[in-house]
Amino acid sequence: MRIRKIFGVAAATAILATGMVGFASTAANASTQNTLTASSPDWDDDSWGSYYSKNHKAKSKGWIDVDYYDEEDNKVRVGGKLWDYDHSDKKCAYVVFRYTKWSDEEDDYYTDYVSYKKCGWEKKFSFTRYDVSQVQVKVCQIDKWSSYPYKCGYWKDIYNAYDDDYGYDEDYWDEH
Repeated sequence: MRIRKIFGVAAATAILATGMVGFASTAANASTQNTLTASSPDWDDDSWGSYYSKNHKAKSKGWIDVDYYDEEDNKVRVGGKLWDYDHSDKKCAYVVFRYTKWSDEEDDYYTDYVSYKKCGWEKKFSFTRYDVSQVQVKVCQIDKWSSYPYKCGYWKDIYNAYDDDYGYDEDYWDEH
């Protein structure tokens, strides 16, 4: 009799657990569907990083917010922190952003850079640019009195209008 009760309790527990998992996955799918069917082309407050220099003595992470006003008319805000883990008097942390702007001419793009340097501990930063199609980030070390970074990590995309992962929808602008 005692064995039947144990099996009964185990079976009931398994049924409840399976039902809860099924319920949770249904709720997650519904949430994902609502997110995917949103018609706004904006890409809101997403985080990027942490990214490091090759020797892990510099680190940066942050957020990016993209607001579209028209097909190639947007405002891109990037912010974050830069950490210097070397703590020497001669070496600093360095983060550089490479951004590509749309131009009026077909396939005529303009690329520019924004960089920040921090010697010792951490530094907050932010910048805003307009009409941007791509933003990439790279973290390096740099000597305190130099303008040549070294021990750089790789370029990482934090926004690319032509990559579906970032939510830009060309078809949206054709319809509106």
